[in-house]
Amino acid sequence: PYPVPVQRPCLRHPALITGAVALVLRLTHGFLSPSPLPVLDQARFLSQAAAIRAGQGAGPGPYATSPLYPYFIALFGEGTRWVQLLLGAGTVALAAQIATSRLGRRAGWTAGLLLAAFGPALHYEGQLLVAGPLAFFLTLALAFAPDEPGPRPQLRGAAAGVALALASALRPTALAPAIALLAATLLRRQTRAAGALATALVLGILPFTLRNAAVAGEPILLTSGGGFNLWVGNHPGAPGVFDAPPGYDFALDPAGIELARRESGEELSAAEASAWWRARALAGMSPGLFLRKLILSFHPEEIPQLGPDDFRPARRDRWWLRWPIDARWILLLALLAPLAAWKRHQTLLAPLLMALAYGATLLLFFVSGRFRFPLLPLAAILAGATLPCLPRRPPLTLTATVLAILSLWLYRPTGPYSLGQASTRGARARALAHEGHYLEAAETFRSLLEADPAYARGALDLARLLLGPLLGSDPDSKRAAWSEAAQVLERALERGPGPGEAWFYLGVARLNLGRRAEAAQALEQALMMSRGDEPWLSEAQRALEAAGH
Repeated sequence: PYPVPVQRPCLRHPALITGAVALVLRLTHGFLSPSPLPVLDQARFLSQAAAIRAGQGAGPGPYATSPLYPYFIALFGEGTRWVQLLLGAGTVALAAQIATSRLGRRAGWTAGLLLAAFGPALHYEGQLLVAGPLAFFLTLALAFAPDEPGPRPQLRGAAAGVALALASALRPTALAPAIALLAATLLRRQTRAAGALATALVLGILPFTLRNAAVAGEPILLTSGGGFNLWVGNHPGAPGVFDAPPGYDFALDPAGIELARRESGEELSAAEASAWWRARALAGMSPGLFLRKLILSFHPEEIPQLGPDDFRPARRDRWWLRWPIDARWILLLALLAPLAAWKRHQTLLAPLLMALAYGATLLLFFVSGRFRFPLLPLAAILAGATLPCLPRRPPLTLTATVLAILSLWLYRPTGPYSLGQASTRGARARALAHEGHYLEAAETFRSLLEADPAYARGALDLARLLLGPLLGSDPDSKRAAWSEAAQVLERALERGPGPGEAWFYLGVARLNLGRRAEAAQALEQALMMSRGDEPWLSEAQRALEAAGH
């Protein structure tokens, strides 16, 4: 007498469906997107991979960046991008399955759909960067997590430990969620499983530590760059994003060892250089800086770091990356998960502790899009607990609405948390220029100066390119370069004093345009601001003589 509801079997498997959608999107992205420019991190990884394939090892010193990733590239070669895109689809399926098993099918659909078409995920997984594989192994470790009763807890613990060891070897900050998962397992009184997890984790990391000891003679756990990266995010005046010190050269000195030797005047080892940076970083830490990094962690923009990891131009050029959900909304929903599922808090313990532990590394070091991205699958699982509850829980909906309004105010275009983009995109442009991609670097500087004409450092960097490698050979192109350099420097310097070098380049541009009196004024200003040891000082004096002064 009563109709029997029709069951749709496909809707009972969110992991399968969302994983398939993610796979189609990632294959589309792989076919339609050009191969990334091999600069900075990517160039270094490719160089190390080539040396490994040639039997020369990963280099003469301790690991400075990712210990495992060069071997990953050496293993898969030109197919690395495709392997990462496949792993990205696996990350989506795993996140949906974890959310389903712990919180139900609605949570599984939420987690899977949030990640499947998430534009930054496709972008980072398609780059030769650590972020994509790291997200996969962290999610895989949670899938094996022995924190809940189940068959073969020790075997699951060992599998989770192996996944966490691989994640930590990709980026040492993954040790934080590894310790968090170990703690969650112990809190659930799965002591044997926790022992298996810890054993597998230690044994997985040990070969990299032994290699550092054998090659460099120093007991460095994974990489020598910890102290330097701590300074990058915590020096006095640090903006909370990647902010390299003057004179830093990633291509030749990624861990800042040579820079530490020059600054300290001592012949420091890799471990001593890291300790030197760490000691300086501790002096710059403050509650206000940690608060700033906390707010930046929820930023809707994918804050670039170095190299071709800027998501905004990729999103502009590729329509399939324009998924309307940004990282902010996923993270805010994850933040409310303990309130949404407080009666099932034990099922959330492992993903919540892992997410909090990885998030703490952002506060400890610095915030960037690719550094934050491995947190997103964990956050999507937690968001799966929140989003389905919003229609039924008015207090939760009100809290989410307040947080959404607050985030829109904090990250408004004219607000204080939109200012970090110029420095980080400028760092990317300087990296491109360092690798010889002058046209791409100049276009980035032009877009920055269009938005902020007072960005004096960007104006100076663009002027260097225009008066150097982009000067051209025919009279018309030279005059156009001199004119553009003079215009961008004048706009920037009329809003502030700027560095002496900017006045020097302005004087050179004006002199070449025949504006001798104005050139002399700029060159005199440059000499007045000089400390006396700048490499351009003698050229400024000669230019001033040529201007008739």
